[in-house]
Order: sequence, then structure tokens, then C-alpha cells
Amino acid sequence: MIHLDLRTVIVMSGVLALLMSVVLLLLRLTHPKSIQGLGFWAAAPALALVAALLAAGRGLIHDLLSIVAANMLMLAVFLSFYWGARRLLGFKAVYKTWLGVALATLIFLLWFGWIEPSYTARILLMTALSFSLALQMMALIWRHGKRSFPSRFTVLVLAIHAGVMGTGY
Repeated sequence: MIHLDLRTVIVMSGVLALLMSVVLLLLRLTHPKSIQGLGFWAAAPALALVAALLAAGRGLIHDLLSIVAANMLMLAVFLSFYWGARRLLGFKAVYKTWLGVALATLIFLLWFGWIEPSYTARILLMTALSFSLALQMMALIWRHGKRSFPSRFTVLVLAIHAGVMGTGY
């Protein structure tokens, strides 16, 4: 039986994210400019790859990189998907509020990742952010997306994601 350690799984997930990023980038380059949001979506998996590599380096690289930078990049991943959905549906990406949240998150992660390390505090914060953005994207797509299978399926996947995040698993 093959035994995979957590770092191997993280790196494999990162490579898959990179491939997804390339696919989305190619879609962005080959589709009309009127289809908004694909750039955000192409950036998200690429950022996830960098975050995965930094997280996989825990214990090998400085905690500022493996904890703080990796988690900040994951917030950027969540936001890129959210902003991409907003743009696709014809809305502007809302930066001001979320940049404030990102600054507060950075301070929180610096404190609980480097000064007074607390894995529990970091997990609670990142789970809450992921949960919040999943719910917001769900509501956005439900209210403004086309009444079609892809939209409803996306809402279902986001509901499952939010449910998992909301139960703490």
C-alpha cells in the first residue's frame, strides 16, 4: 500500500491547482473580453499552489512564510474566486472592505502565527473567512446567476463547502 505524508498530498494538490490555473488562463485568453472574472479565477489556483508550497515547507522555512504568508495567500485564493464570480455576474469586485479584512487577518496571523503561536486561533480564523466567502458567493450566484444546472450545482458545492467549514471538519 502507498503511504503518503501530508506534505506530499499538499504538493500534489498544488500541482493540480497549477494545471487548473493554466486551463483557466487559456480560457481567459481565448474567450471574449466581455466574459469577466476569468482572470481572477485563473489567479486563484496559482496562488493556491504557492500557498501549498509554503505550507508544505513548515519546519523547513521560516514561520512567517509557512504560516503567515501561506494563510494570507489562501485568503487571496478565496477572494479571487469570489471577485471572479462577482465580475462574471456583472458586478464590480469589492476591494475596500476585503482589503480591510485582509489587513486585520495579517495582524491576527502575525500575532497567532509568530508572536504567540496558536494553531487553533489560526484555524478558527481561516475557517470563518472561508465559510463567510462561501456563503456570500452562494448568495450571489443564487440571486443573480442563471437558473441553470451549472449555477445550481455551483451553489450546491458551495453549500457543501460551507457546511464542512461550519461544522469544523
